[in-house]
Amino acid sequence: MAWRHYEVKHTGQVGLINQTGKQSAAKYEHGLVATGKTRVFAGYFVRLTLQGATEFLGEDEHSLVSALLRLSSNMSAVRLAPQCSGLDPRWRESGLSENTGYGYFVFYPNSVHMMDPVPSTLEGDNAGVGEEIRETVAAMRDRADAPLTIGARHQVDGKLSRQKCQDSFPWISDQPFGGHENLSVSRRGRLPSTQG
Repeated sequence: MAWRHYEVKHTGQVGLINQTGKQSAAKYEHGLVATGKTRVFAGYFVRLTLQGATEFLGEDEHSLVSALLRLSSNMSAVRLAPQCSGLDPRWRESGLSENTGYGYFVFYPNSVHMMDPVPSTLEGDNAGVGEEIRETVAAMRDRADAPLTIGARHQVDGKLSRQKCQDSFPWISDQPFGGHENLSVSRRGRLPSTQG
Protein backbone atom coordinates (compact mmCIF):
# COMPACT_ATOMS: atom_id res chain seq x y z
CA MET A 1 0.00 0.00 0.00
CA ALA A 2 1.35 3.44 -0.97
CA TRP A 3 1.69 5.74 2.01
CA ARG A 4 2.41 8.90 -0.01
CA HIS A 5 -0.42 10.30 -2.07
CA TYR A 6 -0.08 13.16 -4.54
CA GLU A 7 -3.27 15.18 -4.90
CA VAL A 8 -2.94 17.13 -8.15
CA LYS A 9 -4.42 20.65 -8.01
CA HIS A 10 -3.08 22.13 -11.26
CA THR A 11 -1.56 20.83 -14.52
CA GLY A 12 -0.15 22.40 -17.65
CA GLN A 13 2.88 22.89 -19.89
CA VAL A 14 6.11 24.65 -18.99
CA GLY A 15 9.09 25.64 -21.10
CA LEU A 16 12.54 24.18 -20.46
CA ILE A 17 15.97 25.27 -21.58
CA ASN A 18 19.13 23.16 -21.62
CA GLN A 19 22.77 24.22 -21.30
CA THR A 20 23.13 24.82 -25.05
CA GLY A 21 20.08 27.11 -25.11
CA LYS A 22 17.76 24.63 -26.81
CA GLN A 23 14.18 25.05 -25.67
CA SER A 24 11.56 22.35 -25.20
CA ALA A 25 8.30 21.82 -23.33
CA ALA A 26 7.28 19.48 -20.55
CA LYS A 27 4.11 18.63 -18.65
CA TYR A 28 3.86 19.72 -15.03
CA GLU A 29 1.49 19.13 -12.17
CA HIS A 30 1.50 20.48 -8.65
CA GLY A 31 -0.57 20.03 -5.55
CA LEU A 32 -0.60 18.53 -2.06
CA VAL A 33 1.26 15.59 -0.57
CA ALA A 34 -0.74 13.45 1.88
CA THR A 35 0.49 10.47 3.85
CA GLY A 36 -1.02 7.49 5.58
CA LYS A 37 -4.33 5.74 5.44
CA THR A 38 -6.18 8.86 6.57
CA ARG A 39 -4.23 11.06 4.13
CA VAL A 40 -2.72 13.57 6.52
CA PHE A 41 -1.27 16.71 4.93
CA ALA A 42 2.52 16.38 4.52
CA GLY A 43 3.42 19.26 2.20
CA TYR A 44 3.45 20.41 -1.41
CA PHE A 45 4.89 18.99 -4.61
CA VAL A 46 5.74 20.02 -8.16
CA ARG A 47 6.29 17.21 -10.67
CA LEU A 48 7.58 17.67 -14.20
CA THR A 49 7.42 14.98 -16.89
CA LEU A 50 9.62 15.21 -19.97
CA GLN A 51 8.49 13.90 -23.37
CA GLY A 52 10.56 10.74 -22.84
CA ALA A 53 8.57 9.95 -19.65
CA THR A 54 11.42 11.05 -17.38
CA GLU A 55 10.02 12.59 -14.19
CA PHE A 56 11.47 15.15 -11.83
CA LEU A 57 9.91 15.86 -8.44
CA GLY A 58 10.31 18.67 -5.93
CA GLU A 59 8.66 18.51 -2.51
CA ASP A 60 8.55 20.81 0.47
CA GLU A 61 6.53 20.57 3.65
CA HIS A 62 5.96 24.34 3.96
CA SER A 63 5.71 26.02 0.57
CA LEU A 64 4.74 25.35 -3.03
CA VAL A 65 7.40 27.80 -4.25
CA SER A 66 10.05 25.98 -2.20
CA ALA A 67 8.94 22.75 -3.88
CA LEU A 68 9.46 24.48 -7.25
CA LEU A 69 12.94 25.58 -6.17
CA ARG A 70 13.78 21.98 -5.19
CA LEU A 71 12.49 20.77 -8.55
CA SER A 72 14.73 23.29 -10.30
CA SER A 73 17.69 22.17 -8.19
CA ASN A 74 17.02 18.51 -9.06
CA MET A 75 16.80 19.35 -12.76
CA SER A 76 20.05 21.31 -12.72
CA ALA A 77 21.90 17.99 -12.20
CA VAL A 78 21.01 17.08 -15.81
CA ARG A 79 21.55 20.64 -17.09
CA LEU A 80 17.86 21.54 -17.54
CA ALA A 81 16.07 24.61 -16.20
CA PRO A 82 12.35 25.37 -16.19
CA GLN A 83 11.55 28.79 -17.65
CA CYS A 84 8.77 29.98 -15.37
CA SER A 85 7.72 33.01 -13.34
CA GLY A 86 7.99 31.28 -9.95
CA LEU A 87 11.77 31.13 -10.31
CA ASP A 88 12.10 34.83 -11.15
CA PRO A 89 13.22 36.80 -8.05
CA ARG A 90 10.72 39.59 -8.90
CA TRP A 91 7.71 37.23 -8.65
CA ARG A 92 5.83 37.47 -5.33
CA GLU A 93 2.93 35.79 -3.57
CA SER A 94 0.40 37.69 -1.51
CA GLY A 95 -1.03 36.51 1.78
CA LEU A 96 -4.20 35.39 0.02
CA SER A 97 -2.48 33.64 -2.88
CA GLU A 98 0.22 31.86 -0.88
CA ASN A 99 0.61 28.20 -1.88
CA THR A 100 -2.01 28.44 -4.63
CA GLY A 101 0.58 28.81 -7.40
CA TYR A 102 -0.57 32.33 -8.24
CA GLY A 103 1.35 35.50 -7.54
CA TYR A 104 2.24 38.83 -9.07
CA PHE A 105 4.98 41.06 -10.38
CA VAL A 106 5.18 44.61 -9.06
CA PHE A 107 3.98 47.04 -11.76
CA TYR A 108 2.34 44.23 -13.76
CA PRO A 109 -1.48 44.47 -13.61
CA ASN A 110 -2.48 40.78 -13.74
CA SER A 111 -1.91 37.76 -11.55
CA VAL A 112 0.66 35.32 -12.89
CA HIS A 113 0.82 31.57 -12.23
CA MET A 114 4.21 30.40 -11.00
CA MET A 115 4.59 28.00 -13.95
CA ASP A 116 3.69 30.59 -16.60
CA PRO A 117 6.51 32.24 -18.54
CA VAL A 118 7.68 35.66 -17.35
CA PRO A 119 5.45 38.29 -19.02
CA SER A 120 7.15 39.79 -22.07
CA THR A 121 6.68 43.35 -20.77
CA LEU A 122 8.93 42.48 -17.83
CA GLU A 123 11.58 40.74 -19.90
CA GLY A 124 12.33 43.98 -21.74
CA ASP A 125 12.85 45.92 -18.48
CA ASN A 126 16.50 44.91 -18.23
CA ALA A 127 17.35 45.59 -21.87
CA GLY A 128 19.43 48.73 -22.15
CA VAL A 129 19.53 49.47 -18.42
CA GLY A 130 23.32 49.81 -18.47
CA GLU A 131 23.18 52.37 -21.25
CA GLU A 132 20.44 54.34 -19.45
CA ILE A 133 22.56 54.44 -16.29
CA ARG A 134 25.59 55.68 -18.22
CA GLU A 135 23.51 58.42 -19.88
CA THR A 136 22.01 59.51 -16.55
CA VAL A 137 25.40 59.69 -14.84
CA ALA A 138 26.83 61.70 -17.74
CA ALA A 139 23.89 64.13 -17.56
CA MET A 140 24.39 64.48 -13.80
CA ARG A 141 28.07 65.28 -14.30
CA ASP A 142 27.20 67.90 -16.92
CA ARG A 143 24.72 69.52 -14.53
CA ALA A 144 27.13 69.52 -11.59
CA ASP A 145 28.87 72.60 -12.98
CA ALA A 146 25.61 74.35 -13.88
CA PRO A 147 24.31 77.11 -11.55
CA LEU A 148 21.49 76.45 -9.12
CA THR A 149 18.27 76.11 -11.13
CA ILE A 150 15.68 76.99 -8.47
CA GLY A 151 16.56 80.66 -8.74
CA ALA A 152 18.17 80.70 -12.16
CA ARG A 153 16.01 83.61 -13.32
CA HIS A 154 17.15 85.63 -10.29
CA GLN A 155 20.90 85.33 -10.85
CA VAL A 156 23.15 88.35 -10.93
CA ASP A 157 26.68 87.52 -12.08
CA GLY A 158 26.15 83.84 -11.19
CA LYS A 159 24.85 84.58 -7.66
CA LEU A 160 21.30 84.64 -6.41
CA SER A 161 19.82 88.01 -5.63
CA ARG A 162 18.37 87.71 -2.12
CA GLN A 163 15.68 90.30 -2.67
CA LYS A 164 14.45 88.78 -5.92
CA CYS A 165 14.36 85.32 -4.30
CA GLN A 166 12.39 86.68 -1.34
CA ASP A 167 9.93 88.34 -3.70
CA SER A 168 9.36 85.09 -5.61
CA PHE A 169 9.71 82.71 -2.66
CA PRO A 170 8.37 84.47 0.47
CA TRP A 171 9.19 81.54 2.75
CA ILE A 172 12.92 82.16 2.18
CA SER A 173 14.45 84.42 4.80
CA ASP A 174 17.70 86.32 4.89
CA GLN A 175 17.95 85.80 8.65
CA PRO A 176 20.90 83.67 9.72
CA PHE A 177 19.97 80.05 10.31
CA GLY A 178 22.15 77.91 12.54
CA GLY A 179 24.85 80.58 12.68
CA HIS A 180 25.29 80.64 8.90
CA GLU A 181 24.84 83.66 6.69
CA ASN A 182 23.11 81.62 3.96
CA LEU A 183 19.52 81.86 2.92
CA SER A 184 17.26 79.90 5.24
CA VAL A 185 13.74 78.56 4.99
CA SER A 186 11.19 79.10 7.73
CA ARG A 187 9.28 76.06 8.94
CA ARG A 188 5.73 77.23 8.35
CA GLY A 189 6.11 79.03 5.06
CA ARG A 190 6.19 82.51 6.65
CA LEU A 191 8.98 84.95 7.03
CA PRO A 192 10.53 84.61 10.48
CA SER A 193 10.02 87.55 12.79
CA THR A 194 12.83 90.05 12.98
CA GLN A 195 12.50 90.35 16.75
CA GLY A 196 14.94 88.78 18.88
